[in-house]
Amino acid sequence: MIFEISRQLESAIAAKRCPLPVIFGKEATTTTTFARERVVVEYDPDARDAFGPPIAARTSSKVRFVRSIPIKITIYAQAVTTGALPFEHIRRADRVVDVVAVALDDIVRSRGNFFTIVDGGYAIPDDLSASETIGGCVYQLRCRVDRGITDINFDGSSTGTFTIVKGSISNTTKVSQTTGLDDMQSPPVGAETV
Repeated sequence: MIFEISRQLESAIAAKRCPLPVIFGKEATTTTTFARERVVVEYDPDARDAFGPPIAARTSSKVRFVRSIPIKITIYAQAVTTGALPFEHIRRADRVVDVVAVALDDIVRSRGNFFTIVDGGYAIPDDLSASETIGGCVYQLRCRVDRGITDINFDGSSTGTFTIVKGSISNTTKVSQTTGLDDMQSPPVGAETV
């Protein structure tokens, strides 16, 4: 589910003219360099899933639990001007954070799930902590997306289904139209009233 959300996020922020690519999962690199602006979406390795009961008003009877999945979104931003000052990198990161937060909210709502921002803040990746110059900034956003756990088979098919044969369901409607101005008049025998 998080992979699919990351793909939707890339399209959504591009539609808002945000030029950063979205990468899913832990980056397979030995450096997190500022030189590549990007948004990295991954399962949060420092947090655990939380499980709870379904929310009755939003679920079907097949939903047994709600699994709250922690995700971490790391934004690497770099001001486009040569010799940019630290506050300019931060200003660009702030714009990206805003676009990402709104896009995630829209995406998760459209999927019928709940989304919570747990916390966020600027960070210095380990491999850049000794850097002599600040070439950008990194913002980490920690979120949770709720996912219903349903009673389905491993292959994704439903359990306990049946086919309704044409003609096997019928209904009858009985209507009572009283006559006259007497509202106290009883309806005809066999009529149903609402």
